[in-house]
Amino acid sequence: MTSAPSAGVHELIRTGGAQLVTTGEHVLELLAPIGERLVAVPRAEEQATDRLDTTARQVLDAVPITMPAETPSIARAAGLSTAVTLRVLGTLHQARIVERLDRGWIKVAARA
Repeated sequence: MTSAPSAGVHELIRTGGAQLVTTGEHVLELLAPIGERLVAVPRAEEQATDRLDTTARQVLDAVPITMPAETPSIARAAGLSTAVTLRVLGTLHQARIVERLDRGWIKVAARA
């Protein structure tokens, strides 16, 4: 951005006179008629946590990574009732996102 030799290239990209490509497929997409040879946008593999609703996300965010916590503590951190938190923890446990240990709940990924 501050390199003088790059100024011309940056200006071409900024004004639409050039395109950035990273694969041959991108080049073919640019050369093909509009709407043909469209390259799929790369996406990361879907994770079990990607489709959590807001309440489940609140509970998961309140579950510790290293030190297990009891349900009331997680409920307070999540700003939810203990009953709602316990129900959501059960759902997260079934999905293998959290684990119940003797001293409380912990995120599964932290133990991998």
